[in-house]
Amino acid sequence: MSSRRQSDMVQVTCVAIKEWTKILRFRFTPAPEASCTQHQRDAIFWDGERLLRTTELGPQGNLTKIKEGETYFLKGCRVTESGFLNLMRDSKIYLSSKMDVPQAAVEEGRAKLFPMSPHISFEDLQNPPTIFSVCGKVVKMSQILCKGDNLPLKEITITNPKGEEAQLSMWRECALQKLEINKQYNFTHLKMKHFSSYGRKCCSTSYTQITAAKTEDEVDITVKGVGEDDESVFLLTELGTEVIVPKGLWKGEMSHLSKLLPLSVHVIMEEGKVVKVDGLPTSEE
Repeated sequence: MSSRRQSDMVQVTCVAIKEWTKILRFRFTPAPEASCTQHQRDAIFWDGERLLRTTELGPQGNLTKIKEGETYFLKGCRVTESGFLNLMRDSKIYLSSKMDVPQAAVEEGRAKLFPMSPHISFEDLQNPPTIFSVCGKVVKMSQILCKGDNLPLKEITITNPKGEEAQLSMWRECALQKLEINKQYNFTHLKMKHFSSYGRKCCSTSYTQITAAKTEDEVDITVKGVGEDDESVFLLTELGTEVIVPKGLWKGEMSHLSKLLPLSVHVIMEEGKVVKVDGLPTSEE
């Protein structure tokens, strides 16, 4: 019994499509970089009964005519019993009237190309889901190492605000991404692996994305002294550090504020800059 069937005409709706560049080989001299790449498109279709998947290589091809959410008649294609849709060079594509697709099928189809990756805390790394994301500050980072079949690897240590550490192994193109020490990043689509020599590590997958995180810190301080200039109010803490508050965040008189010292306030900062202060009284208070 053949594992393939030739279909004279198949009606399908595209529920998800992804276009990306796959790195096939790397070189390490004079510097680590991709040496051979391949353009690839992946698409998921609904045929009224089940989801079908197809892959196409190269910048040109049938999938350049396909748009997500549209319904088509396909002629001259092959569909495997496992659900792979093989578009041939002479396949014909015709735009069709819309076919209803169950929402559950849409979500399942999109998850095949864009899998869910929930953000978890460092505490949850003891028993993480299969795929997960974490956010942390990079405190240690190795040079790019050459492992196995000429694959780049970068070992990274990140911390959370409590000072707890997590070990990350970034492979392939993730290893080539330039990161900065003491900067916060989001690492998506990680998978926990156990190595006999190194223990447990969060490893990158083909879906992993690394992006700079928008950091927000909250802290309670005791104000011992105050100062100002045309643009800012300066709060001197009991530790001798200075917190700079933009004047747009506080309306009041310095003389009134100085009479209330020492004063406890709650400060919220984003990217190291104060964006909100609670407990800093105005002249009317």
